[in-house]
Amino acid sequence: MNEETARDHALHLLALYTELVQANAGYAHDPDEHNLCTAVVERANAATETYISYSNPSGLTTNAMRSVRASLIPAGRPHRCLIHRPGRQDLHTEVRLLNYLYSIERLSRAGTVTLFSTRSVCTTCRSAIATVQAAVSRQCGLVALELRAEDRSNNLGRAYIYNVRAGTGMGVRDDARGQGSVATF
Repeated sequence: MNEETARDHALHLLALYTELVQANAGYAHDPDEHNLCTAVVERANAATETYISYSNPSGLTTNAMRSVRASLIPAGRPHRCLIHRPGRQDLHTEVRLLNYLYSIERLSRAGTVTLFSTRSVCTTCRSAIATVQAAVSRQCGLVALELRAEDRSNNLGRAYIYNVRAGTGMGVRDDARGQGSVATF
């Protein structure tokens, strides 16, 4: 995925997240307490595929559901899992998405998976991403990015994209400027 494609994807994802926040203002469902995450799967000689995970699919607005229905992964646990976490930790957005990709064999084929998370990635998910990166590194590349929408520095005309890090074992690309930002648009 080149920078322009990453920027466009990030801006669309942030627009959808912003719509969720605005549409649910004042309701019991608070999108700021939930994460919207996508995986863009790129393989040679195959169409690019996008998969979307939302931590509470029932909280999606009608318009948002129309936008994502074809790409939204099923709620709950997939039948085959690579990541096993205790309690409800395996229901975290990134964990569910990665387990779903594993269950449909998108992590076992040559190519690249770019994971976008609208919010900062929690410790549980950082650890899960590192586990998956280590497990599939011979089959495909997994690049994990976070948009940190909760800090409100992103808006519809600008997206800051950060590498997800968990110590030194993440193996994701570092920014040459050392500021943690892959690209500022």
